[in-house]
Amino acid sequence: MIVGQDILTHLGIKKIMVIISHYELIFNSSNNIFYVKSNDVSYCPFCNCCLSVKDSKNRTVISDDGRKQIYRIRRLICQSCSKIHSELPNFIQPFKHYGSEVIEPVLDEVSDQCPAENSTIKGAFLLLPYYYADNK
Repeated sequence: MIVGQDILTHLGIKKIMVIISHYELIFNSSNNIFYVKSNDVSYCPFCNCCLSVKDSKNRTVISDDGRKQIYRIRRLICQSCSKIHSELPNFIQPFKHYGSEVIEPVLDEVSDQCPAENSTIKGAFLLLPYYYADNK
């Protein structure tokens, strides 16, 4: 039987993001970066122990009007199992460059609008048969 971290590895999931919903966005006009400041204590999704700040990294998110915005997000390390997790505000989708306001309406079939360049969309459709062939 596969459990815990083993099931995630079995499914090909190597990273788990910690999604936060209580945060502040602090804009720094000198470098045009939004800093994400969590108002909650985050816990490891694997062992449920307290996470501490390791460092931070920039994350670029494309909004529904096609503008790119940079967010500085924290990387956290578990004090028990030493796994590293990125802490994402709930409007940033894990492993995606587009914000939730772009992705969710398309998935819910409420909208077919996407701010991506036409060449990006055409390229994605060309790759779909290969993706489905590999993920059967």
